[in-house]
Amino acid sequence: MPQVTEEILRGGYLHTGDLATMDEAGYVYLMGRKKDVITSGGQSIYPSDVEEVIYRHPFVSETAVFAISDDKLIEAAVAAVVVKKGEELAKDELIELCQKNLPAYAVPSSVIFMDSLPRTPTGKVLRRSLRERYDPMA
Repeated sequence: MPQVTEEILRGGYLHTGDLATMDEAGYVYLMGRKKDVITSGGQSIYPSDVEEVIYRHPFVSETAVFAISDDKLIEAAVAAVVVKKGEELAKDELIELCQKNLPAYAVPSSVIFMDSLPRTPTGKVLRRSLRERYDPMA
C-alpha cells in the first residue's frame, strides 16, 4: 500500500496519528488518536477525557466515547457504556456526573448501554464500528 506508506512516512518521520503532550519534566502523556478527536461546536473533545470521568462511576465496567453527526454542532459526543454485572445505572446519572466534571461542550449528548464494546482481536475498542452503527450519516 504505497499511498498509505507515503502518508505515514513524511519528512523522515513516522506520523502515527497519536496525540500527546509533554510536561515541564519531560514526561509524555498520550491523549488519544487524532482521528478520534470529536469536534463539537468548534471545540475539541478528547474521548479519553470524557471516559476518565465516566469511569469514576463505580457501576461502569467499560466505556467508549465516539462522535456522531450533529446538524448544529458538526459532531456530538456519545458514550457507549457497559454496566457491571448485577448493577443498574440510569443514563441521567452518567450525564449528571459528566456535567459536574467536564465543560458543557464535552458532556455526551446521549448514553448507549451495551452488553460489550466491539473490539479488534487485540482488544482495541472499535470506535469506527460504534459510529457506523449509531450515526445514520456515517
